[in-house]
Amino acid sequence: MPQKSWAVGEEVLATDFNTYLQNQCVPQFTGTAQRDAQWAAPPNGAVCVTTDTNTMWLRAAGVWITAAAQPVAYAQVTANQAGITTIVDLTGLTVTFTAAAGRRYRVSAQALVLSSATADLIVGYIRDGANTQVGRWCQLYQVGTAGTGLLAAGSVYLTPSAGSYTVKLSLERNAGTGTVTMQAGGGFPAFIAVDAV
Repeated sequence: MPQKSWAVGEEVLATDFNTYLQNQCVPQFTGTAQRDAQWAAPPNGAVCVTTDTNTMWLRAAGVWITAAAQPVAYAQVTANQAGITTIVDLTGLTVTFTAAAGRRYRVSAQALVLSSATADLIVGYIRDGANTQVGRWCQLYQVGTAGTGLLAAGSVYLTPSAGSYTVKLSLERNAGTGTVTMQAGGGFPAFIAVDAV
């Protein structure tokens, strides 16, 4: 949006108001329906607030996106998954969301993992719907007593193309001789979470 230096006593014409002032304030609407009806073609970079949910919105690439971090997708499991040696998807820890153009997302993961043997390397991957690795959520060694659960947690930032996007958690024993178990229960669920940031 353009900027203008105003002179003392200068008249504010409709063109100036619409171009400089109206598009550079933070308007308030009762909800998205009122916003879209009353501000049909805002410029990219415009900001507004909807009071029904107290949400701040930012106009980017021709669409409204929330201006603050916001949960987008979440899944959790409370049951163990055992017998892992080669890379496998963790059952129930896949989510699909609609990505906005140019928006960054944080994918976070957490679970307890263990191996039946000492000195095994356990690696957790974040993969997309085409099984392409887009990040790692853990990489740790089973050290000491075999069968002792280790907390694995991590996150990755992604900027996927606009549209439907799937991410999932995978786990493998990358090196060693044991079998890996992902542990989860009611008080300690394993989860994947996606936040728009």
